[in-house]
Amino acid sequence: MHGGGGKGTVLPPDYLETIIEFSGIRKWDVSYGMTELIGFIPKCEQGHYHVPPYDIPFVLDPESGAAYPRKGIVTGRFAFLDLLSQTSWGGLVSGDKVTINFDGGCACGRTGAYIHSDIERYSATVTGDDKITCAATVDNTDAALKQLLDLA
Repeated sequence: MHGGGGKGTVLPPDYLETIIEFSGIRKWDVSYGMTELIGFIPKCEQGHYHVPPYDIPFVLDPESGAAYPRKGIVTGRFAFLDLLSQTSWGGLVSGDKVTINFDGGCACGRTGAYIHSDIERYSATVTGDDKITCAATVDNTDAALKQLLDLA
């Protein structure tokens, strides 16, 4: 297992073949994740990242931080509530731009929300920074919890 991502670097289209040739390891499973996310979000053979049931995904407006509806296909800043987290609050707003299909229906047969593979980092040209500060953490937490309660 390895991790790290490109962090703004565009990998060549044959990066996986190059790694396989160099390492001799023939089977590579690709997942999406980050240090703050306890599990990984596995990629299927259709090229989609399937969100496990213990992660509750959100897509936020990149400028206001407002949560978009959790239905249909939505693009914006990725946020989640990780239900596996036991020693700290499991909510996080990332610096990643994602497109999530909340309605599911992937051709691989998995159900539930999935993330399209064209994940990008927000940059200074989009929002002024790809980092999230703590300035509105309490407000964002309250908004996320309100949306979850409204879904019940």
